[in-house]
Amino acid sequence: MAKETLIVNRVAEPTATVVELKGRLDAGTIALAQDTFADAVAAGPPIVLDLARLSYLSSAGLRLILKTMQQAHASRQPFVVAGARGIVKDLLDTIGLRQFCPFARNRAEAIAKLN
Repeated sequence: MAKETLIVNRVAEPTATVVELKGRLDAGTIALAQDTFADAVAAGPPIVLDLARLSYLSSAGLRLILKTMQQAHASRQPFVVAGARGIVKDLLDTIGLRQFCPFARNRAEAIAKLN
């Protein structure tokens, strides 16, 4: 069985930049996401991080998410996490990320929170 990788998509919505992650965000795949995360912050609109199809999040991946969230906040860009579930949601809840950014059940709800 092949090791699962990471697919990263950046989608420009009218009111936000959505970054979709599918697969595993870990030390072996983080390079696939770094430029997209940096581009989302540089673009300027609010950021929705869609984790609905993310199956695994390592400490390296978590650091990238936290760094991106901090950069967005420093630029006064809203940052919303959407669709986190399973072990990914458990990890984000364990570290208390909800104290620093809103969570939404899905992308549509996340975009609605921005309006």
